[in-house]
Amino acid sequence: MRGRRTRVKPAGGLLSVPLLAACTILGVYGGYFGAAQGVILVAFLALGLDEPMQLVNGLKNIAVLSANVAGSLVFVFAAPVNWTVVGLLAAVSLLGGRVGARVGRRLPAWVFRTLVVLMGLVVGLRLLLA
Repeated sequence: MRGRRTRVKPAGGLLSVPLLAACTILGVYGGYFGAAQGVILVAFLALGLDEPMQLVNGLKNIAVLSANVAGSLVFVFAAPVNWTVVGLLAAVSLLGGRVGARVGRRLPAWVFRTLVVLMGLVVGLRLLLA
């Protein structure tokens, strides 16, 4: 898969306006709050695109990165920042992204889908009961 170019095929033939709108709204939400953004985005992309889960996960990673960079820029200019915490979060996020991408590419699609649903349920229940 490395070095191979892939074209993303929307399920309906064209990239739907509802999918673009949902991803845009979710990007704004994720840039500010972020809780369960990845799980929700995987669900939207999996329903709206005719692609393997591994590719959907990669697209989710790029979208979440973009939302987080945009949100971070707003916070950097609008509020005081603890740069020690920022550095720690950045390092751990990069490491987690690297490891997560390697694991995600090797998982069968059904295992990946099951893990996404289970993590979504756990995060949703945790937020609801907190």
